[in-house]
Amino acid sequence: MRKIQLSKAFDVCAGNVKYVIGLFCTETFDRDLLLAKLAEIGVDIDKVNKFDISAEGFKIYTDDGVITENIKAMKSCVREGCNVCYDFAAELADISVGSAGSEDGWNTVIVRSKVGEELINDAKKAGAIKVKPMDEKSIELVRILASGKKKENMKKIMQIADPVKILNLVVAPQHLQLLL
Repeated sequence: MRKIQLSKAFDVCAGNVKYVIGLFCTETFDRDLLLAKLAEIGVDIDKVNKFDISAEGFKIYTDDGVITENIKAMKSCVREGCNVCYDFAAELADISVGSAGSEDGWNTVIVRSKVGEELINDAKKAGAIKVKPMDEKSIELVRILASGKKKENMKKIMQIADPVKILNLVVAPQHLQLLL
């Protein structure tokens, strides 16, 4: 969204967006690959109510109950672009939201801009949300996940990258990390 807002080529309706709310994201799944994986493990997509990723694994909630798959078994379904994305915590959003670092029933919220702060304050005043501080251990978990995604995907980028021109400098893939 931020790229669209900053690009004159996309000056169609970006100004109509007041808030950018981003989600914590390690990766997303390709629909066709996910459907194939579900069929492989005997899950009828028409009976699926929701998916969840937790410390226990990839949870599939169906009409018949909950099926938990090892998260590594789901890696084959990940979208290709997720392998080169650095952004676990929606760093350019006004507000970033996710379950990482939160106890059950709560979400972690990172306020990243003035309009994001105003939105949260207005929601608190209206009684629409409850807010409580996070402990340092929970904050550190979010930091670890965010930096871990960057480090892991930098390795993948360096494996596939050709030399990149940056400000008229040619940088070999193995040295790209030094610039970031």
